[in-house]
Parts: sequence; C-alpha cells; structure tokens
Amino acid sequence: MESSSSLCYILVFILFQSIIVEGQWPDIFYGPGSLYPGYEEKNSYSGTYYTPAAVRTSSHSFKRRSLPETYSRNDRLKGRRVVCLYNNVNYYKSGFTPKMIDPHLCTHINYEFAMLDPKTYEMVPSQPGIDLQQKFYDEAVALKETNPDLKVMLSIGGWTDSTKKYSELVESSDRIENFVKKAMAFLEAHGFDGLDVAWEYPNCWQGALGISPNDKENFVKLLQALRKEFDTADLILSISVTAIKREITAGYDGAAVSE
Repeated sequence: MESSSSLCYILVFILFQSIIVEGQWPDIFYGPGSLYPGYEEKNSYSGTYYTPAAVRTSSHSFKRRSLPETYSRNDRLKGRRVVCLYNNVNYYKSGFTPKMIDPHLCTHINYEFAMLDPKTYEMVPSQPGIDLQQKFYDEAVALKETNPDLKVMLSIGGWTDSTKKYSELVESSDRIENFVKKAMAFLEAHGFDGLDVAWEYPNCWQGALGISPNDKENFVKLLQALRKEFDTADLILSISVTAIKREITAGYDGAAVSE
C-alpha cells in the first residue's frame, strides 16, 4: 500500500474497510442518521480479529442466495463471517506467504490484488512473479484442503490501481461483457471461490484519479453483469467500499447494488 495524504485512503485503510456482499451495507446506510432511515434489521456481522503479519481482517457482511436461518452449536462464529485480507506485495517486506496463514483463522480470505489491464480492460495478476511463478495463488487456494469450509477469493483493484481505467471499463457495455467473461475464466482456472471488486472509489472526489460522474450508475451495471454470470457458476461477489459518507453518497447506489 502506498502512503498517501489522501483522505479516502487514510480513512478506509487505517480506520477500517467494509466489504459489502449482495446488498448488506454498513451502518452509514442503515440506522440512526443513515441514508435509508427506517431500516431496522440486517444480516451483518463485524468484529476485530488479530492475524499474523501480512494478513489483516475487515468487517464483512455476507448474504448467500439461500441465507441459512440456523447454525450449528459447534459453530463458534455463530454464522458470522471473518474475512482476512492477504496483500501480495507485503511479501517483499515481511516474507509472509499464503501457506503461512492459519486455514481455520478465517471463513474467507481475499487475496489482494489482481489488477485491471489498461489496454484490454481484463483482470490480470498484479505480481505475476509471485502470484504465478512462485505459485502464491495456488498456495492460497490450497488452504481449503486443510479447511474445506474456507472460501478463498481474489480481489481486484486497490488504491494504486484504481485510476480512470475503471471508469472507462464500466462506461462500455462491451468492455463489461468481456471483463465478466474473462474474469470468470480466470477465477475458475485458479480455483478461486469468487471476486471482490476493490475499486477505490467510483466518483471519488479526487479528480486526479480520472473518475467520471457516471461512475455511480455504471458501477451498478458492472455488478449486475457479474452477479448474473456468477450465479450460474456459484461464485461469490463482494465489493470493498469507502468509509466516508460523502464518498458513499457519490459513488454507490445502495438500493440498486442490493439487488
């Protein structure tokens, strides 16, 4: 991660990062003083968990197509999800590899980050030397052999990759269609259980990022296309969003994304 004076970056990655899945939104959307007052109940869980070196956790809300109403008495998390974030570039500083993660520490692991190719608008490895050649992708996915209930997802984006190319991707239906098709093939080829879209952030106030005022509407189109195709392959879809109310209002259509 870059050090930056950016308010977006600091508030999200130093304070907390929320991961949103299929319509489960943080309290800034629901609850006292929220954007959607009157909403009283939601299936979301969050907490603080301590993990080794390069792995960190975030609050996570998760909704499957068939949301379980009960959980096993042996389930110490009582249906909650603990999402650990493994950032590949931290390996260069810490030497921490995916196989060093405790497979029972988390319910989900997001492998950060894949990147968006600025020419093809397709998802590609951000660090092919370690992702592919040193088989970090394989190491992460192999954790499921020890814990079959673990879900390992790939996260695309991140602060340094979230430039105007994401706006360019979502403004074109042809680019979206191709991205979704190639992303599904990529995930399945490497054994990932789903995709986390970490575009930071649609219509962010920092003009230097090359954002578009149409990002909010177009981002929904991307998520709808992903959701439609992912459902056919039982792949998980999540997004990482900012913690700033101003940016949530500018970049995310909560009602539309929840569909």
